[in-house]
Amino acid sequence: AGCAVVFAAGKYFGRRRIVLAGLSGLLAASAAGLFDNAVRFSTGRPRPKARIEDRLPDKFHGPSFKSDFQSFPSAHTATSFGAAAGVAFVSAPLAVPAFAGAALVAFSRVYILAHYPSDVFAGALIGLWFGLAFAFAARGCLSKEA
Repeated sequence: AGCAVVFAAGKYFGRRRIVLAGLSGLLAASAAGLFDNAVRFSTGRPRPKARIEDRLPDKFHGPSFKSDFQSFPSAHTATSFGAAAGVAFVSAPLAVPAFAGAALVAFSRVYILAHYPSDVFAGALIGLWFGLAFAFAARGCLSKEA
């Protein structure tokens, strides 16, 4: 939702850099989420809460569509860091609030026992990778107009 607000604000105020920052964040979050879900469906790592309640071993169980076996990597973290990086590396003044929000999302996933810290770390790396890729593309669009 934050990227859509950035995009809309850029359109409203006629700021091409802000429009591209919002678009970059939206695309990066979407791509990171799709990639992340493909990985997590194939790994089958149990969530911490499920592991505690069902006394499951902490290992990768293989492909699974059950939510309790989709801990690695964290999709919430991947999409939030993808959005943050996509926005921040196109429009630097938005970096602090974008990454602060992403960090809060990552912390919350560990706090509520939905993910292990390693799941969140992997999700953040995935998000950053996609965010950088889309941000560089957006910055390329900006340099062509100059």
